[in-house]
Amino acid sequence: MTNNIHDIIRQRRSIYPLEFNGQVLDNSIVKQLLEDAHWAPNHYLNLPWHFLVLTGASMHNWLNKVLEIEQVTASSDPKKFNKIDVFKQKISHAIVIVQNTTDHPKAKAFEDALAIGAAVQNMYLGLSAYEHVGGYWSTGLCNNHADMKAHFNLSEQQQMLGYFIIGGVDQKRTASNRASVDAHIQFL
Repeated sequence: MTNNIHDIIRQRRSIYPLEFNGQVLDNSIVKQLLEDAHWAPNHYLNLPWHFLVLTGASMHNWLNKVLEIEQVTASSDPKKFNKIDVFKQKISHAIVIVQNTTDHPKAKAFEDALAIGAAVQNMYLGLSAYEHVGGYWSTGLCNNHADMKAHFNLSEQQQMLGYFIIGGVDQKRTASNRASVDAHIQFL
């Protein structure tokens, strides 16, 4: 891995849970990623995030809750159930990303959500320090469903913004076929 920040940004990829190898990672890796997240810019230093780390039994309970909620949904695809079973075997940790309503008088919810997006990007960039660890930000898996919020004992003032799912990988993807930035820039 390179230490050049521009290369690190360009090589950052979402590594999907189906690509994980089932290795259980040391909690110190997750702690380091959360430390990276904590250094994200945020308005008024109100630190609008809260992270719930799931591993082992708590992760399996979460995935079982996803299955329970999905079974009630008439439009559920049977492939989802199989995918969740695979997740149970491949995911090392899942981090529930929670947005707290802050007490700061000038704080705005959308600014806090943007700060949390920056925190997640910091976790992604932090993954570059680990050759065989990948991650994926999922906003699915019954994210912010009332029953899921109850499962995690979240208050009305808290909103789930997804899960950062982490696992061991044999080989990270770094290549991309992204178009040139020039099509998205206009100098005035």
